Amino acid sequence: MATTSFQLFYNSLKSSKTKYEYSRLLEDFKVWKQYNSIDQLLVNPVKQDLIEYLMYLKDERHLSSSSRSKSLAAMRHFYEMNDVVFPWIQIAKFIGESEKEHVDRNYTNEEILKLVNAADIKYKAIILLLASSGMRVGAIPDLLYGNITKIKNTFKIIVYQKSKEEYYTFCTPEAHDAINEYLDYRSRCGEKIKPEFPLFREDFDPDQPDKVRRPKKLALPTVIGKIRSLLIRTGISEHHRLTEINRRGKRRNEVQTCHGFRKYAVSAMGKARLNLEIRKMLTGHSIGVEGAYLRYDIEEMFEEYTKAIDLLTIDEANRLKKKVADLEKETSEIQRLSKQVKSLQQYQKKAEEIMSGAKELLEVFKIFPH
Repeated sequence: MATTSFQLFYNSLKSSKTKYEYSRLLEDFKVWKQYNSIDQLLVNPVKQDLIEYLMYLKDERHLSSSSRSKSLAAMRHFYEMNDVVFPWIQIAKFIGESEKEHVDRNYTNEEILKLVNAADIKYKAIILLLASSGMRVGAIPDLLYGNITKIKNTFKIIVYQKSKEEYYTFCTPEAHDAINEYLDYRSRCGEKIKPEFPLFREDFDPDQPDKVRRPKKLALPTVIGKIRSLLIRTGISEHHRLTEINRRGKRRNEVQTCHGFRKYAVSAMGKARLNLEIRKMLTGHSIGVEGAYLRYDIEEMFEEYTKAIDLLTIDEANRLKKKVADLEKETSEIQRLSKQVKSLQQYQKKAEEIMSGAKELLEVFKIFPH
């Protein structure tokens, strides 16, 4: 059972992803101290321990400055929630300067397609949603069925509902179809999906009706672990055995496991020349003080998002399907306009006949005025 000091630390954190990350980082610090419980971190804590730990992360584990900063943030939150005061600004000086050890890129279209083809029905939907919306993976476990609304052949998705970070975004028709396929499967298994049910649930045995009817939301570590497993299975990432030096928290591949999807979406939106403010709003980025004044309605946001749909679509077959649908729409419009033109031509011909008849009558009146 969690200790009181840990509960104060854990329950004061907001998002499920932060809870997961900070708990892991605090556990690493506890292991480094060779303690058996988190409570022991409060026994005669000294500043030098935190400084030495930061140096250990840099010199022995070779973690990036970003990872060292996260570790310090987790430790600071733990101690502050347990009323322990340290000179944090002074300690932060030992994080060291920022350095870049890895090529930092987003996934390619081909890599995401590999993952989608290797994934089961649920993770196909999750991957396509992440890649087309740009939402953070930490938002996935808390998404509810009631957070999605159909707009044409896509979904509007409310992210971080009822929090100050709440925003909405959209997904591609491709992701929309994958989500519907997953939801249809759940319905076929006997689940009556309600608005308050998780959009993505834990795996279940269709032969156990009680579990089918009572869905549990996915845990964030499960989502990350499954995607990491898919990356290794498809050969996109390499498996690196954890050792005392090569431990959790060290970047070992050039694309971040889940953040790579977000970078893919943001890059695609940039290439499609989306309005900068709308692009930031669609991906949950802050737009600063402008956010208090800028007001775009949903039609404007959606219209802007549609500019990037082609670049955000992963499977070429789906991209071609969209082009065919667009061509059919254009053809239908051309046919409609053609009918209008023919109709106008007929009206014009009748008008000319009437005018011609009128002229003939006028000539008759001139000859026989009375």
